[in-house]
Amino acid sequence: IHDDRTMLRFERLFVVWQAIKNVSHLKLPAVEVGSFRGGSSYFIANAFKACGASGIPIHVIDTFEGHCASEIADSVDVYHKPGMFAQTSFEDVKKYLSGFKNVTVHKNSFADAAPRLPQTLYSFAHIDVDIYLPTKQCLDYFIPRLAGGGVIVVDDYGADKCPGVKKAVDEIAAKHPDLYTWHMQTEQIVLVKKG
Repeated sequence: IHDDRTMLRFERLFVVWQAIKNVSHLKLPAVEVGSFRGGSSYFIANAFKACGASGIPIHVIDTFEGHCASEIADSVDVYHKPGMFAQTSFEDVKKYLSGFKNVTVHKNSFADAAPRLPQTLYSFAHIDVDIYLPTKQCLDYFIPRLAGGGVIVVDDYGADKCPGVKKAVDEIAAKHPDLYTWHMQTEQIVLVKKG
């Protein structure tokens, strides 16, 4: 990946790599919500390829216009403003990922994209949306659709500038005894479906 394409440091990408290595045998679709310039999506697609699961469908979802004003919760998303992370382009990211025939890029908020996603089980989800409401929406959607042994990696969990992410994860995870939760020292949390 190119340095200007992702804000994820090596240690966060390593957590994503380990998760993919552990779910690739499931041969089920994967998703990334919050792709920014597509760097982590490129990494995810390459990781599945390296682990022998190059053909699985991968869905990449982003507004490509930054945060939506209607999704920012004033009480917890105090460091975030409408339009943050808008320095990207749907057309550019689609072109950047075009070498992966199994990757579909969706230009939508998650709430708008979800009804158009295939109704299937997923092996892996990477959620990197920084704020409360879309984090909660993603978890509400993907936890019930996660295969046994499947993994969700949520970025910015415990990050000072993203308290809404921790609030959403803690609320949702508390309702799911079917999850193992591992809080990493990388401002990420790994959720693994038992089974």
